[in-house]
Amino acid sequence: MDDDYWARFPEALTTADVARVLRISESTARRRLDGAQVPGYRLTEQSWIVFRDELRSMLDAVSNRASGPAAVVDVLADYPDELGYRELMRLLGKSKPTVYAWLDDATIPGHQVEGRWVVFRHELRAALDAVRNVPRL
Repeated sequence: MDDDYWARFPEALTTADVARVLRISESTARRRLDGAQVPGYRLTEQSWIVFRDELRSMLDAVSNRASGPAAVVDVLADYPDELGYRELMRLLGKSKPTVYAWLDDATIPGHQVEGRWVVFRHELRAALDAVRNVPRL
C-alpha cells in the first residue's frame, strides 16, 4: 500500500473505511476495534475514530516486510495549539453538529471564549489517550 492508495482516504476513517482497507465487514471492523486489534479511539458508545496514519503504521509494522516496530504517529502534530470547530471537523472526520454536541457534553475538552469553542491541543491529546483502545504507537 503506497502513498497514492492512502491519499484516497481522509485523516479520520469510518468503520466502513477500516473495513475496506482490511477487506472485512463493518461488523468485523467494529469487533477488531473493540478487541484492540485495530488502533482507535472510542469517543462515545457508538463512535470510533480511527486515524489513517495510525492504521497505516500498524499495518506496516505487521507486514511480512516490516523493518521494525510501528512508527510513532502524532496525528495532532500539524494542528495549531488552539483548535476551532473547523480543525476538529477535519481531524475527527465529523460534521459540525457532531463536533458541537461533543463539545457541549464534554466528550471533547473545550473552552467557550467569547461565544466560540477553543480546544487546546494538549487537552485533546490527553482526552484521546484516555479513550484509546491500544497503547500509543
